[in-house]
Amino acid sequence: YVTVRAVSPEILGKEVSPLTYVAGQMMGPIGVILITIAGMIAALSSLNTSIVAQSRVAYALSRDGYFPTAFSKVHRRFGAPHVAVILSSLFTIALAATGVIQFVGYATDFGFIIGFTLVNLSLMKLRQKKPNLKRPFKVPLYPFTPIAGIVTSLALLLFIDMKVLALGIELTILALLAYYIAIVGHQRIRIAFGGISLGIGGFAALVAYLIGIGFIPLPAALPQPLATTLFYGLIFVSVIYFLAGALNMTG
Repeated sequence: YVTVRAVSPEILGKEVSPLTYVAGQMMGPIGVILITIAGMIAALSSLNTSIVAQSRVAYALSRDGYFPTAFSKVHRRFGAPHVAVILSSLFTIALAATGVIQFVGYATDFGFIIGFTLVNLSLMKLRQKKPNLKRPFKVPLYPFTPIAGIVTSLALLLFIDMKVLALGIELTILALLAYYIAIVGHQRIRIAFGGISLGIGGFAALVAYLIGIGFIPLPAALPQPLATTLFYGLIFVSVIYFLAGALNMTG
């Protein structure tokens, strides 16, 4: 608010570092130095918070069986998941070294926004399922506050780069798939894939049969050796998928 009141938005929009520009306009070189120092302190604080947050997420995923068990090891003296902290720090350093800061920033924003959305949804779910749960702090103006949080968070997604948004959606789908597989269990997944394999094998065999009896006519321009290869190729695919389905379903 102070920045926009000091300098018009039209000018700020052209500046790479608006806060530094305003500080220089208002206070001269001293203002630039002060805002730079403040920015460095704020960046270090945010970086520390982000590393701690992602290490705790990795720790929780490891504890629940979704990440390797090394992430859930806790230091005897400091009581912190030191392996997760170190690996998270290395991951952050690797991303910073790539130079794609804007992309990484958008990706981080996407993760935080989805996290805030899920937190608000979890709050509403807990209020419904466990109304008598001990709550040292109760969100005021329930349910309007969490609903406003969800709507605001989802609205912020409109300002994220479309490439990052597409990548975030794809990663979310993969995460949901992994979560579903973990809940359903390995044996049921094998049976499901076995059924899919049998279906593909049966479909390939049906197509080969219909081509063989002439029910599905092949193009006249198609050479006979290529047509024969297509026919036997479908039979081969059918046999492979039948075997895969049988092996998956019998376990």
